[in-house]
Amino acid sequence: MVWLFLKATNDSAAGLAVISLWSFVGLCFFVTSLFAMLFSATDLPALHLLPVSEDVIFRWELQKFFRRSALPGLLDQITGFGGLAWYLHFSLPQWALAMAFAVLSWATLMSLTALCAARLPNLPYQAIGFSVIMAAVAAFYAQKIVGPVFMRLFDAAAPELNHILPTGWVPSLFQCAVLEGNRLAILLIVPVALILFALKNSLDLLKVRPKFQEFAPLEPASPVPKLVQKAVARAGVAAEPEGASLADIEEVIRSRRFLARVPSAGWLEKQAWRCLSAREKALAEFAFPSGFRMTKAWVIIFRNFSIMTVLGFAAGMANLTLERCIFVAGLVITLLHGLLQILTNGAGLRAIFCSGVNIPLYAPYSIGFRELSRTLFKVSAIQFPLYLAIVMAGTQLAGLFVGLNVADGVSIGFRIGSLIFAGRFIVTTMAFSSHTNDSSRFHARTLGLIAIMLGCVFLFLGLGAVSVLCVDIATPAVAWICWFAAIIDAYAFFRIYGWFYDRNYFDLMNVPRQ
Repeated sequence: MVWLFLKATNDSAAGLAVISLWSFVGLCFFVTSLFAMLFSATDLPALHLLPVSEDVIFRWELQKFFRRSALPGLLDQITGFGGLAWYLHFSLPQWALAMAFAVLSWATLMSLTALCAARLPNLPYQAIGFSVIMAAVAAFYAQKIVGPVFMRLFDAAAPELNHILPTGWVPSLFQCAVLEGNRLAILLIVPVALILFALKNSLDLLKVRPKFQEFAPLEPASPVPKLVQKAVARAGVAAEPEGASLADIEEVIRSRRFLARVPSAGWLEKQAWRCLSAREKALAEFAFPSGFRMTKAWVIIFRNFSIMTVLGFAAGMANLTLERCIFVAGLVITLLHGLLQILTNGAGLRAIFCSGVNIPLYAPYSIGFRELSRTLFKVSAIQFPLYLAIVMAGTQLAGLFVGLNVADGVSIGFRIGSLIFAGRFIVTTMAFSSHTNDSSRFHARTLGLIAIMLGCVFLFLGLGAVSVLCVDIATPAVAWICWFAAIIDAYAFFRIYGWFYDRNYFDLMNVPRQ
């Protein structure tokens, strides 16, 4: 990949940006893998029955992570910097520097993995990593049509990517030290050193978390459990939960008033609730046991977008590079935040580890594939206009740097937003598929299913890429035809999988893969 991008752009910054993006995707999956090893490894229950300390168990799981993920990551860095050195015909001393920076980049990546796992455990690492991968696959799949446009955009954004992404700081230092680059990039040695220095502290924080303990039940101060007290207060029996008598509580339970739903506070939550049928409301309460969380999240998204816009234009008065960095970082943060809002699946599809297999939470209940999917689609549809507005505004800002007029910016923004929403069919199907055995058995039926599914996904990505990036290559009619075909393809993907699912072609459990 580094070789191909250098050959297409003849710019070392583009080659280094490939390493930065590759490392960023690797960071997302390394954090996920580290979490899996430390907190949900299948051998943890057995290890905690042995007469060994928590520290020994932690080192054992960390060693497994190092063998399975960290060492392949080192090979990636050596290959990336080696491809750059080979293409640019480095001398022997330059080759030695390239390998040294590859090791430094790998060490920084591992330190970032521990830092993110310890300090930022709630970020959606898998969603971020898969988003970047899908964008890359779409560009590669349609490279003959949109390749020149994509390369031009990537080449223009390469320096900003290397400066913004933490995984690009070491490549920026390499460009400053070995190649012709911005000399101010030498200042990035400070955050790199701080990340490396924080490794021990991050591991110490992770070490105290994966603990197996047995808690003896304490005698409650009140004969009424707190959960029942809250339900009584919600049902309006007494102003103070502590003041409710046992007779009052029994009456609330018999009348089932304790099951009354807590009213939604936000405007979006109320609109979503009105759009659901009685059955869908029950499914929504199952999938989102804490209720919908929409209004506050979208207020934060629009607030961050506004701050990013103001700061970006203000910085543009002083430095164009700083303006681009602010816009790129702000757009990535706001668009990913909005993406998580409209593609959330709630807790209903979460897997529960039981008797050596993963079983989805909805499996023991009478919940079907289509009805749960339909509920999730409606929740996403309520938020879609807001996300479409953010995407179209972001497209207009990006158009300022690539020379798009307002009409093309609006058109492209609409297609991007609607294609992301159509991707809801694929995301939901993948969420169901991740906890079944549909791809674990190598039969002719399984291979046929995989071939159909992969064909639909790649076709969706290719058509979507053509519809978005073919502004100056094909006519607008071609773009809209590809856009419509991509949406139909995503829906067909959902329907085909549902046909197999409803006919019990696979069961609702799979063996954990580690």
